[in-house]
Amino acid sequence: MAKFCKNCGTPLNDDATFCGKCGTSVGAPSAGRGPIHTSTHADKFKLGVFIASALVIISTILPYASVSFFGLSESVSLLEGGDGWFFIAAAAVAIVGAVIGKPILPLVGGVIAALLSLFEIANTKSELGAYSSMVDMGLGFYLNLIASIALAAVGVLLFLDAKKNQ
Repeated sequence: MAKFCKNCGTPLNDDATFCGKCGTSVGAPSAGRGPIHTSTHADKFKLGVFIASALVIISTILPYASVSFFGLSESVSLLEGGDGWFFIAAAAVAIVGAVIGKPILPLVGGVIAALLSLFEIANTKSELGAYSSMVDMGLGFYLNLIASIALAAVGVLLFLDAKKNQ
C-alpha cells in the first residue's frame, strides 16, 4: 500500500515516519510514556482514615472516666457503658468507605464519631453535676476526642480530594 505525505503529497516508503521532502511526521503519533499519574493525596487520606478509625475503636476499650471516692477507684470504658458500639459502627463505616472507594462514607463516619464524642462530653458533664470533682477523665476520653476529630478531618479531606479529581 503506497503512502503519501498528507502535507505535500510526496510518495513515501511504508516504513517512513516523516516526509523526506517537507519533514512532516507521517507515522502514527508516538505512544509517549503512557498516562501521567497525577499525584493525589487519596492514599495518604485513606491511611489516615484507617489509623484514626483504629484509634477510635481502641479508645472504646480504654478507661473513659474513673471515679475516686473514699480511697476507692472505679473506671468505666465507652464499651462498658454501651455507647462504644456507636463509635465502632461509625469507624467501621469510615473504613468500609475508604476500602470500597466511596469518599462520602469516611466523611459521614468521621462526622458521626466527632458528634458522638461531643455528645459524650456533654452527657458526662450533665450526669456528674456536683460530683464532677471526683471524676477524672481517662485516656479513652482524650484518645476518643482526638481520634474522632481527626477521623472527621481526614474524611473531609478525602471527600474534597475525590471531588477535586473527578
